[in-house]
Amino acid sequence: MTKSALDTKTLPATLQFFSVDEVAVIMKVSKKMVQQWIKEGHLPAFRVGPQSRLLRIRYQDLEDFVDQYTQLKPPKYRADES
Repeated sequence: MTKSALDTKTLPATLQFFSVDEVAVIMKVSKKMVQQWIKEGHLPAFRVGPQSRLLRIRYQDLEDFVDQYTQLKPPKYRADES
């Protein structure tokens, strides 16, 4: 495969995947928190690799999770806003 074939910017969202580490960085939480979300069924993930040891999260699943999560949290207002 050429480098351009591996470029995730050209792949449709349905073919883009994140590792637990990448989701933790994106969401600014610990890896354990991401693993807990997966274990509790809040964030869908699937196993790949030798002996199915690696977890991957689809781009669309992460986007849906973020949309749902942000709708549940009340908006934060700065003190200087009226």
